[in-house]
Amino acid sequence: MFELYSHPLPSIRWLVCRNDAGEEIPAGAVLHINGVTFVEGHSVLTVTKPGSAWQRRYAVSGPWPIPAGAYGSCTLDGPVWAWCDPQTTPQPGQSWGVKPGEWRLFPHRPGFTVLGGLVHQRVLVLPQTVDQLLGKTDGTLGKGASGMVSLWFGPAGSETDSSLDVIAWNRFATVAAGRWVGLMWIQGAWYLNAAEC
Repeated sequence: MFELYSHPLPSIRWLVCRNDAGEEIPAGAVLHINGVTFVEGHSVLTVTKPGSAWQRRYAVSGPWPIPAGAYGSCTLDGPVWAWCDPQTTPQPGQSWGVKPGEWRLFPHRPGFTVLGGLVHQRVLVLPQTVDQLLGKTDGTLGKGASGMVSLWFGPAGSETDSSLDVIAWNRFATVAAGRWVGLMWIQGAWYLNAAEC
């Protein structure tokens, strides 16, 4: 019956990556992309464990672990099987994303839409580029200035500090510290597009 359909794993565009995390990367781990290096004339992504600086799109490692300092595979495509938090059962349509210092995905965070299935703590997800976020100003953010914004994730109405941050620009009136702000990615930077009075 399924011979007419392509298998999802081979149809994914796998990219070569180098593990710069200093520890083994598990299969299906969420990866922060550090940059690109060139090895024998080929471009190779350098990847590590997600940290506190937010990235608009995260990669997912392939079906085999990658030892520290070694080369392996990752993808920015989907659907792909990603390692997830064992405390919560993913449901189709939910948004899951990264936590600093973790290889797994966690619920009520942006970055990946759950398609379904749960096999060996891996769930089938669709990676997404995130262009809008919710956060709070870490300090007073003057008009025409940039500053740190803490990202807040969680169920609607119950968001908490995610321990992830971005630098954002303010083109409006001064915004006090600790105020809710909406963020949008415009021309290569984060900008406030709404702010609590």
